[in-house]
Order: sequence, then structure tokens, then C-alpha cells
Amino acid sequence: GPERQLRRALRGLADSPLRVDVVEGRLADYWTDRPPAARTTLQGETLRRGSAWIAFPAEIVLFVSGEPGGVERVAGRGDRVRVTGHLEPEDVPASDREVPRPWTRLRMSCKSPLMVERLGATWRSAAAWPNRRLFAALPAPAPADAQFDRDVRGPLAALVLGRTSELDSGMVAHYRRGGLYHLLVVSGLHVVLAVSLVMAALAA
Repeated sequence: GPERQLRRALRGLADSPLRVDVVEGRLADYWTDRPPAARTTLQGETLRRGSAWIAFPAEIVLFVSGEPGGVERVAGRGDRVRVTGHLEPEDVPASDREVPRPWTRLRMSCKSPLMVERLGATWRSAAAWPNRRLFAALPAPAPADAQFDRDVRGPLAALVLGRTSELDSGMVAHYRRGGLYHLLVVSGLHVVLAVSLVMAALAA
């Protein structure tokens, strides 16, 4: 199965912090642009070993350093990409909002958005387009106005767009204690929003 394929591929990797890995796959989530690195999830498909490509069905937490917003201009959720960086086991959840998974999960670090190459779009890219446009219309995070980010921007992005990664960790705890966290996951609200956007575009 996929887990066996993944473990076999990992055994063939040299155990060195200087190793450079090249993975092709699909971006499975939106970018979380928080310093010091943007983060997303990459659904791996193939791994380059020498001059050959081998199956690599891995779930990879991808971190890309560089200027804020830089990598999101290269590729977004749903796009197929080729990423050059360093793979290592993801021993702990990538954030305090994630739970450990029963399958192998990896972490990949890239030093620059230049290490991410967009190979093409998928139907998921088209489905994510309205979300990206609406998210881009939100005010940019402002270090000088942390209260606005915590109390307004984060909850708005989570509730309307399903981007729970924009929530302050303390705010996540408040929602969970209040039993309201389920309102922030993809639900009927997001489906209605997506359908409304499509209908408005068709009517234009």
C-alpha cells in the first residue's frame, strides 16, 4: 500500500542534514504566511532519486522561508508543484491545532520561494480561486495592530473562508472552550458562499 511505498522510499535516502530532496505533488491546503516561514501541506506523488522518479505518496508539511506573500504568488492550493528542499520526519504536529496522525508524516524546509516550481493547475486550483481572491481582499496582518488581527481579521478569515490557521492560538482555545470551533470548519456557510460567487460570475 501507500504507507509501504513511502517507507521503502525513505529507506533509500541518505542520512545527512545536507541532503537535497526534490518532490513533486499537489498543494493540499492554503498557505499560512506567518514568520519566519510560510507553511502549507503538500500531498507528495513522486520523489527524485538520482535520475529516476519513484512513487512517494507522502503527506508533507512544507515550510518556505522568504518575504511574506512571496510563495503564494508562485503556486496555491490545488496546484501541482515541484519542490526542492530537505525532508525529515515530522515528529510533532505542525501547530497546536493539529492532532497526531497514525500514518507517516514528513516535514520539508525550503530556503526560498524560488525552490517551489508550479507545474500546472488541477480542478482543485479552480475551486480554490474564489477563496484566494477574497482572502487577498482582507487587510494585511499589521504587527502594530495585533488586537485587530486577533479579534477581527483572524475570526473573519476562519468563519467566512475556513482559514483556521489565521486564528490566534489563544482565540482557538476560546472557541474550543465555548464549543464553537465547529463553526470554523468547512460547512454549509462556505458552500453557500462558493455557490453564490459562481452564480454571480455566471450572471455577470
